[in-house]
Amino acid sequence: LGLRGRLYMNLGQCNEAAKDYQAVLKIKPTHGDAKKQLPKALEGAKQVSEVERLIGRGIWEEAERKLDEVIDFLGKVSHLLYLRARARYELGKHYEAVADLGVLLKKEKNDVDALLLRGRAYYRVGEHDMAQRHIREILKYDPEHEETKQFYRTLKALVKHVEDGDVALKKATHEGLLEAIEQYENAVQIDSSNTDFLKHVYVKLCKCYAKLKQKQEAKQACDLAKQIDNSLVEAYTIYAEMLLKMADTTEEYEQVVRVYHEAAEHHGQNNQVRDGLRRAEVALKQSKQKNYYKILGVPRDAESGAIKKAYRKKAKELHPDRHQDKGEEELKQMEIKFQEVAEAYEVLSDDEKRGKYDRGEEVFENQGGGQRRHPHGFPFNFGGGQPRGGHQQFHFNF
Repeated sequence: LGLRGRLYMNLGQCNEAAKDYQAVLKIKPTHGDAKKQLPKALEGAKQVSEVERLIGRGIWEEAERKLDEVIDFLGKVSHLLYLRARARYELGKHYEAVADLGVLLKKEKNDVDALLLRGRAYYRVGEHDMAQRHIREILKYDPEHEETKQFYRTLKALVKHVEDGDVALKKATHEGLLEAIEQYENAVQIDSSNTDFLKHVYVKLCKCYAKLKQKQEAKQACDLAKQIDNSLVEAYTIYAEMLLKMADTTEEYEQVVRVYHEAAEHHGQNNQVRDGLRRAEVALKQSKQKNYYKILGVPRDAESGAIKKAYRKKAKELHPDRHQDKGEEELKQMEIKFQEVAEAYEVLSDDEKRGKYDRGEEVFENQGGGQRRHPHGFPFNFGGGQPRGGHQQFHFNF
């Protein structure tokens, strides 16, 4: 009985152990080991009973705390490790649950309940390969384990939707983005409770909507990611960058600055956030002065070829041969517009000047004073004193 009592203690079955020790002491009241182990068995039984009561009521935080005490008292008993892993799993402490179950499985590698819970914990943190490895191990021992089979079907469907979405996103086409959105939304529908994994899916959705310039949908997806985990920098920057790229059209510069300030509240030391906030503030400042990107009608990340193409288009639109019916005052206004176009091109086509402009620095000495001559277009004498339809010479130097 004494040996069986020890075995029960090692299994965490303190009630059964106490009964055996009590039986031993009835036979031999002076039995040293039984006298020593009985108080521990009775105290252990009391503590385990309290743990089971807390778990039965779903009071997971208190159950975890109590289990820490019981494990310190009785040792790393498999049953107690499983109960603590279950509590930690329910509290979202998935890696801690994985650790407890790892200790358990070293002693009892065929424990189906432990394998399944560990697989679910890996699933919750997005480590799907590890989750599938645990599922396959269970099905090796019990091919008809229905709960595991259902879990496997859910996992495979979720993984397939996300992988298909990733492939579609990489296409970088309008159709590809729409396909990616559909796949990611399907993944969310499969298991909306898997928040630790789905927060990354929401970020991907935000990226898709941002590329499509769908502001409301992009904001909603990023907000969902932030609600789960506000440490996700991308959940802030993707939406903010989309707004910044659109700002020269929408003129929502102040909103861009607000969004970046919100990001800075959570990630003020992040270089991407700091740089984005600086660029947003520069754009706001430029919106109240000359906005060269807006003048040429190009986004702030436009490449040199796109800038040159936009300049040519604007210059041709302003060519006086197309405006012979305009009055002298209108021609003067067109001359001013072309000066702005030429100045914008002069800055944005020069890497050094563009860099200064993007940083909010002065591009020209005595900036803002006087009219500049620009080598990239025709002379600015749209009619100054010469006869209408006369002999002005206009030269393009593209």
